[in-house]
Amino acid sequence: MTLTVMQFLLILDSSILGVALPAIQDALGLPSDQAAWVYNAYMLSYGGCLLIGGRLADLTGPVRMLRIGMVLFAAASLAGGVAPGSGTLVSARAVQGIAAALVAPAVIAVLTDLFPDGDAEAKSRRNRAFGSIGAVSAVGGSAGFFLGGALTGLWGWRSVFLFNVPVALALALACWRIPATERRTGGLRTLPWFEATALTTAVTVAVYVLLTIGTAQFYSWHTLALAGLAIVLVVAARRFRSGEPLIPPGLLSDRGIRSADLVCLLVNVVSGPTILVVSLYMQRVLAYSPMEAGLAIVAITMAITASSLLASRLIGRLGLRRMTMTGLIVWACGLLWLSRIDLGSYVMEILGPTLVIGFGSGLVFVAFTVTATVGAPAGETGAAGGLMNTSQQIGASVGAAVVVAIAEAVSRRADGSWETVLTSGYSNALLVLLIPLAGAAMAARGMPAGQGGIR
Repeated sequence: MTLTVMQFLLILDSSILGVALPAIQDALGLPSDQAAWVYNAYMLSYGGCLLIGGRLADLTGPVRMLRIGMVLFAAASLAGGVAPGSGTLVSARAVQGIAAALVAPAVIAVLTDLFPDGDAEAKSRRNRAFGSIGAVSAVGGSAGFFLGGALTGLWGWRSVFLFNVPVALALALACWRIPATERRTGGLRTLPWFEATALTTAVTVAVYVLLTIGTAQFYSWHTLALAGLAIVLVVAARRFRSGEPLIPPGLLSDRGIRSADLVCLLVNVVSGPTILVVSLYMQRVLAYSPMEAGLAIVAITMAITASSLLASRLIGRLGLRRMTMTGLIVWACGLLWLSRIDLGSYVMEILGPTLVIGFGSGLVFVAFTVTATVGAPAGETGAAGGLMNTSQQIGASVGAAVVVAIAEAVSRRADGSWETVLTSGYSNALLVLLIPLAGAAMAARGMPAGQGGIR
């Protein structure tokens, strides 16, 4: 339970400011570019540090990383809640992201120790445990919009940060009840610092480019130079590394894990941005308040929860590959329905399609989480968790950039009232998100047909 709540909190904080940003901007008098970095700083440091966080969990012990990470997360949240200006606020969000990058891979590693491989019943228990992580990963993004709207509406934007403090401290204390097991590091004796620094910088630069691509020309010298820097850093990390690699070769050569991470990346291009579009549509076009927009998104959270609970039981019957394909088909149908928004009723244009999307996405998130983690060799589970979470963050960053760019481009070319113009932009952005879902379906063919398990 403790580990599930930790994962939920980390994903929650990646989206909880989505509804609160306008209130933060007004309260602190921030221009739009600075306000965006209050949101982006978390995504940048979280996505950039996950690989090194995963290997630190393997090297020093995942329980230790859980304790350090949650205390750091609580401290950063407190700093954000009392921040007098944008500089402190952005810095606090960045530290939150670093703390999250220490915790997320460690959660996967600890689960592996708590639910060892064994007979069919043991494998079923392990799949349910890892399935719960996939479930809260799917639920956390949509729940963040709801909770952020509710807290902002009731107690103001600072409560969005202060809410984390007692929760994170309680989780840090709960970590002392988790037995600290001896780590099997798969031959890793010390962290390869050059490779770790180069890859962490490369991923951070890549996420930065994706987060800012909506405010800069895609072919600008700034964008191209940073993209080139990321490529050079990756090449340098591989060329000049010594000793054991930061990313174990076995993880990248395993077809099932590789396919699951690709599915993870592609569906996260769709997941968070879909909720973002729905939230913007309700607030900018339908004139919903932050509280009303948050409440309206509760339906998708409930659908994902129900679907995830069902998915943990369906793995043994359908297998991971078939369950993934089923979820993607249902998800695509819901997304196609949602793309038909046209200033109509909430029930038919938002509630109905988001329930379908939530049901399909719950199946997919559970399936790729189980595949990407339970197949990792002993001593590499932290790295496997870091790789999966990195895929998730990069996918979300790509999706946000794509949605914003398409919605703005279509809106500029559309005719009619401002409501019609915005709606046209959002509708077309949702249609484009069907493409990564199709890519995820192709990638899912490499996932195991059965229910997975440790090799």
